[in-house]
Amino acid sequence: MAMACSRRLPDGRFVTHYDPAIVGQFSESVPPLDLWSLFDTIDCPLMLLHGAQSDVLTAGIVEQMREHKPQMHVLTFDECGHAWPASSTPHRPDRGVSKRGLNSLATPCPGEIG
Repeated sequence: MAMACSRRLPDGRFVTHYDPAIVGQFSESVPPLDLWSLFDTIDCPLMLLHGAQSDVLTAGIVEQMREHKPQMHVLTFDECGHAWPASSTPHRPDRGVSKRGLNSLATPCPGEIG
């Protein structure tokens, strides 16, 4: 997992492989957005692939999502953060999760060609 989420600098130090300041664009000077009303309008089955180590999609937000959409399937990967490791990474958290199993939970949205 460390190899998927970090990179080595020329001086030998390891740093995160994403910019942790990426969330800085959501400063407190901008009025907070309430997207729950939009989330509530989603009218199809939902499945959330959640990296438990995410510093963006926290457990608290996942619980709020479940409150709004109690039928939403949540598959949590304990040793995964917010960014999903590349498919070529040997440390993928979904090893052993079959596509067939995921597809069995997925149903097309109304009007979607399935």
